[in-house]
Amino acid sequence: MALLSLNYDVLSAIVEQTDSGSALKLSMASRGAYALGIAQALASVTLSRSQLQLSAFCNYILAEPSRITHLRELTIESPAFGVARHIEFQRTADFSAAAELADVLERAHRLQHLSIACFEGLIASEPRIGDAICALPDLVEISLHNCGRLAMGVLSRLRSPLRKVKFTALFNRKLPTFFHRLQSLDRLETLELAHLDLSDGSQPHGEVHELPHMPSLRSLSLRGSTARMSLFVRAMPNLQRLRLADVFSKAQGGPGGQKKECWARLAYLKGNVPDLQQWDSTSFAAQRPPFVFAGGDKDEGKIRKLSWWLDHIPYLLRTLSIASIFISVRYTQRPGEEDSEPADVRSDSTCRTIRERVAVAIPALKYVAVAIATRGEDPFDEQQKALAWWQITRVSGMTSLNVVPYEKSASLRDHLVNMNY
Repeated sequence: MALLSLNYDVLSAIVEQTDSGSALKLSMASRGAYALGIAQALASVTLSRSQLQLSAFCNYILAEPSRITHLRELTIESPAFGVARHIEFQRTADFSAAAELADVLERAHRLQHLSIACFEGLIASEPRIGDAICALPDLVEISLHNCGRLAMGVLSRLRSPLRKVKFTALFNRKLPTFFHRLQSLDRLETLELAHLDLSDGSQPHGEVHELPHMPSLRSLSLRGSTARMSLFVRAMPNLQRLRLADVFSKAQGGPGGQKKECWARLAYLKGNVPDLQQWDSTSFAAQRPPFVFAGGDKDEGKIRKLSWWLDHIPYLLRTLSIASIFISVRYTQRPGEEDSEPADVRSDSTCRTIRERVAVAIPALKYVAVAIATRGEDPFDEQQKALAWWQITRVSGMTSLNVVPYEKSASLRDHLVNMNY
């Protein structure tokens, strides 16, 4: 049977399962396939080359009124603005197609996901972009990178009921009212923040007075912050998922403050060793969540850090009813060793010591996963190969670990991560 002889609704359902690149190739196969393929190809667009590419896309999608109705997701990465990586390290960026982008955003009424790099400079160059984003009625997720005060002002004027916000601040920009600008987003569930400095100069150690109440928030990813953990606990009482990286706080809570304040529903935790030193691990949960994701990075070249982790973290977590824990062992690669074969996680002595100490220290633990990572890798990324798992059994006071076959590891991981706790 010829593909195009199928009913249109069946064809549409099939094409919706393809990625944009495959859909674009389909649209070029024949005149009959063009309408199906181009609709899916325009549903999700990523621009990462130059302002010429951005300009060409804008002109194309506006050439026919029907084309822009297909656009659901738009991502514009920093190379599209002539910025290699961090805009702070370059004097200028290219915003020559900013006016054309504003024209597109003013008409993209069905856009649901938007991600833009170099955003502060972009809206300074063309303010209509900020106004157009605020007017988008169906936007549910927005990612703004390289941001400052102008970008923060856009968040406070958004019209749509956002569910997810990603915000990367420019280095050395103080944004003390950032969380207050989010108060109108009463359906916000996921917040991912990087390089956010909340200090206003009025408190020692860069502290802030308070954070506004955000009861709808369920997931928080925080990279770089000087705010105390207790502030986040009070502001986000219903948090269920927490990722930490480079958090820092010199100030301590009030008498008994931190130990009495905790997340009652936390079911997922990821953090590095220094983060767990700065934030009070014993206060992460009050109701003993059955699952905690603990992705601690231990560099074998930093023995003191590894020793601290082994001596403190497992015993801090032992009071929680943790069913499983993921651990990343990050190895230092010296120059010339980049192409060398990684150590076998099952036989490596460091990995064996870690999983044995963890299994003994946490009585409720049933499974432990260990992965070896080098610089730049995230062994817990869903696209990575299956982790090495061990099942823990306890008989007559003796603890033993039995390796889980690789063919069962992927399904075990999915089961633990997606369980409804």
